[in-house]
Amino acid sequence: MSKLELRIPPVLLMFICLIGMWTTAVLTPAASLSFPWVKLVAGVFFLLGGVLPILSVVEFRRAKTTLDPRFPESSSYLVSRGVFGVSRNPIYLGFVLLLIGVAWLLMNLAAVFWIVAFVLYMTRFQIQPEERHMKEKFAEEFDSYLASVRRWL
Repeated sequence: MSKLELRIPPVLLMFICLIGMWTTAVLTPAASLSFPWVKLVAGVFFLLGGVLPILSVVEFRRAKTTLDPRFPESSSYLVSRGVFGVSRNPIYLGFVLLLIGVAWLLMNLAAVFWIVAFVLYMTRFQIQPEERHMKEKFAEEFDSYLASVRRWL
């Protein structure tokens, strides 16, 4: 197990990436693009990116299980209904959609690096360790869930 696993709260990582995106856009104006309906497209991503985490929190509260992703061993219930029936990680997917919305607003191709970095980091240091814990705790139920629901979308 790596020292980075389950260490950085995902919401903090998203904010780090947001700052990185903005800084990158400022430092690389040559990578700027132009596209019609920038605010409309960004707004759609913001809406979807905001709704998914909210719906996810509702499902966690209904199940009366932990919401803190740094301690998956504290989970008391495998949430697989609602948005968790579409994505195993709807909160993280929501964060990615928010980052995509910011990238659209910035209209800077270099800022996309931060979205890719977020997905790669989350997959390796957050999602895979969470899934190991869920496999240990919920065994066959989790195997069935893995077979029926995709990790991201």
